[in-house]
Amino acid sequence: MRELCKVWTLETMMKACVRNFLQRISGGRLQVGPVSAEVPCPRLVSKDGHVNIVLDNLSTQYHLTMMADMWTTFLELGWRCKCAMFFIVYLGSWLLFGLIWFAVASSHRDLSTSNSTQEQKPCVHNVKNVMGAFLYSVETQVTIGYGSRALTDNCPVAMLVLVLQSLCGLFIDAVACGAIIAQLAMPWRRARCVRWSHYAVVAPRDDHLVLLLRFVDHRRSALLGARISCRLIHIAHTTQGHTVVLNQEVVEFVVDSSAEVPFVAAPFTAMHVIDGRSPLRTLTSSRLRASHFELIVLLDSTSETSSDTCQARTSYLPDEIIWGGNFCPLPIVAFPTVPSLLPFTHSHRTMFRVDMRSFDRTLPVETPHCLTCLKVGSCEDCKSGIPGTNPAFETDEVSTKPLQIMMPTDIPGDSALNITRF
Repeated sequence: MRELCKVWTLETMMKACVRNFLQRISGGRLQVGPVSAEVPCPRLVSKDGHVNIVLDNLSTQYHLTMMADMWTTFLELGWRCKCAMFFIVYLGSWLLFGLIWFAVASSHRDLSTSNSTQEQKPCVHNVKNVMGAFLYSVETQVTIGYGSRALTDNCPVAMLVLVLQSLCGLFIDAVACGAIIAQLAMPWRRARCVRWSHYAVVAPRDDHLVLLLRFVDHRRSALLGARISCRLIHIAHTTQGHTVVLNQEVVEFVVDSSAEVPFVAAPFTAMHVIDGRSPLRTLTSSRLRASHFELIVLLDSTSETSSDTCQARTSYLPDEIIWGGNFCPLPIVAFPTVPSLLPFTHSHRTMFRVDMRSFDRTLPVETPHCLTCLKVGSCEDCKSGIPGTNPAFETDEVSTKPLQIMMPTDIPGDSALNITRF
């Protein structure tokens, strides 16, 4: 029985590895860890910013267009494909020019030892067979020059082949070095240094219902011209009866009072005011978990170090939005630095240390059931007996135009509103 369990476990792991490999080469996200029986909720953008969209059934013209833009296509390949292509190109060029050198030596009758006299100079010294021609090709292209094999001035054709191989080697080296540098300096690597809070929270603030999320840049180098934006992706139905599968609506996030974030050195909280113009105006605490939408948050900026434009991305599903919570404050402590003994340096300055252990932690706060409860004091769900935290708020007019989000008609009877995530 134990042996059967071991075999079954190994077979399951092998299937998982094959499935992950197929997903990786087809553009899907690689799964790490054991295979779970629960089907995860699909999302367009993963938490780390990977776009989970693969175009299928494309025409031949599209593939020809991809081949026309060879440089971008080559840069989008992974390290394994790049290393394999470098190995094939280098080895292929060495073999090709090795055969050419062998043909030049054969046409000049340098391979026959009986015809070799002191009056007849060979094209290349010590090239008597295919292996010698291959070694001379490698020495020429990578400029080794051991000295045992050398070109003479007796063959103009051999000089032309030498020039062509040198130019070909320079071109291959330039492409390889450029591809490696571009791969190491990809903008998405800089964007991964931006950390987003795992959860977004809905809480009251200044007589408004707001959606909050946190982000911070881990690097010391600044992000210039940072600007935050958000899109609500959901299924919508038009008045003509058409269905828009990926309908996008703008969700305006601001930091303090503007969408621009010129200073991203410390953790910031982005805020979206849920009012009558917000795409989230009809959401309630009881219907949130039953909703089907995705919030895609983007942070566009320019790297101070490389001047490359980068975009940090993340997404939030309804299960990742806490209704009735607020982020824990992050302690900031000032401390003096150690004086430096080197000249032309700051001898003394004060730094600030931010404790990031509470970055994803939230605290429960009293929050109204919906936007109508915030402005009016009660709504239809509250009158029907659906529980919610609805204290008395001042009355004001509010637009209740329904948001076209696919939701189930049945409303769950219990709603866990105040949840603390630690």
